[in-house]
Amino acid sequence: MAAMNWLEIAAVCAELAHFEGAQVQGIHQPSPGALILDLRIPGANGLLLISAEDDLSRLHLIERRPPNPPKPFAFAMLNRSRILPSRLMALTSEAGERVVTLDFRTRNDETIRDYRLVAELTGRHANLFLLDADGVILGSLRPNHSQKRPLTTGQIYQPPAAHPYDKTPELRFDACDDAPFPANAGAAQHYGALSGGQSQDSRQHQAARTLRRLRKRNRRAIEAVKRDLATCERAPEWRKIGDLLQVHFHALKPGQREVILDDLIDGGEPLRVTLDPARSRGDNMAAYYAKAKKGERGQSSAAARLAELEAEGARLDDLATRMKSDDPEELEAVWAELGLDAASNISAKRRKPSERQPFRRFTSETGREIRVGRSGKDNDLLTFRLSRGDDFWLHASGYAGSHVVVPMARGAQLDPETLIDAATLAAHYSKARGGPVEVIYARVRKLKKAKNAPPGQVLLSGHKSLRVSAEPERIRRLMRGSELD
Repeated sequence: MAAMNWLEIAAVCAELAHFEGAQVQGIHQPSPGALILDLRIPGANGLLLISAEDDLSRLHLIERRPPNPPKPFAFAMLNRSRILPSRLMALTSEAGERVVTLDFRTRNDETIRDYRLVAELTGRHANLFLLDADGVILGSLRPNHSQKRPLTTGQIYQPPAAHPYDKTPELRFDACDDAPFPANAGAAQHYGALSGGQSQDSRQHQAARTLRRLRKRNRRAIEAVKRDLATCERAPEWRKIGDLLQVHFHALKPGQREVILDDLIDGGEPLRVTLDPARSRGDNMAAYYAKAKKGERGQSSAAARLAELEAEGARLDDLATRMKSDDPEELEAVWAELGLDAASNISAKRRKPSERQPFRRFTSETGREIRVGRSGKDNDLLTFRLSRGDDFWLHASGYAGSHVVVPMARGAQLDPETLIDAATLAAHYSKARGGPVEVIYARVRKLKKAKNAPPGQVLLSGHKSLRVSAEPERIRRLMRGSELD
């Protein structure tokens, strides 16, 4: 195992105490398992790498920062929104333990907030946790797999149990005496040599895990669209029922739950038809016609969506096959196609430029992603192409402005702080910027696009609203954790 032991961590942290009081100028996450802090003090600057890579967990200064990924990782966005700018007040490690705590203090106007970053550098189970002043977990670098500690967002952080060692471990790197921070320089040199082969394995593991997730999501989407298509294919049946209800209209009675109708259209067997007893005869007939019309309209779009998903599935299958190659360049190419090329060695010339997104990204106080449309056409793309039915949609009522979408899991509810943040952005990116404004919000499934309507205009079947005012501090916080390009 190449992970740092507690003696090596202690040697490095003893030198890092020099940076207590440093200004945190930047936070970077070049790969899924590593975070870099840009620290500045008079007379010395430092790039502090905190890595939770499998079997290569470590903490030390590095000379050069790897390039950022095209799309920022969520943990980096969360840390930027909370502890930029801030000061590193303390960096501590306990003898015999592989846990390092970094305490930060932010000051905005008259508001002072404290945060703590806990680095558990424990090999395969390594992880980083961002905590608030009460010790509540705001987010983690990697998903928590502990069966003993509930280390999830919103829970009080529980430190790992003390792990007594029978003997003092070996210091496996030599200090570079000619460097300003000898132990850190020795660790960087030692782990830089180790990470060459290990990072290749780490990239392969990460790519394989990403592929499994994407293929699983693709299969679920295909199954869902097939179910939708099967439902749409019943449109002729529902239209026929509507026609039969019209033919037998005078024989129908109010309050019926079902009725048996002679098939006067095709001459087949009598049909048993379910009715809504709360509806009138005419409304029951109209409901079947509406279902038929919806099915007819949705059949072509469902078929096209199914073709897209099956093509995507074939592409993912091809990537999975290419993943088995022993050629390092082939693995790097797969990594790039999966959008994970930030930690690879592909040169900038070989990387494809990332496509322009039709929305800006922001991070809420609780770490949720918020998307804000850039223009009228982009609003349509964001709302009707890139969002799902359970996502929340917001807009400044009565004013031209951006659509705001908060991606949500199925059935999940929007927390109050994210709702206010999203509403603030909806007001800020509208013609009502600066003044109190009513913001309406609803699930995306409550929206539809009117035929021939101008870009950005929607029809709502139901919504709620809240009134928000411009809060400069809230807007500044959201802008600090944004992705505006």
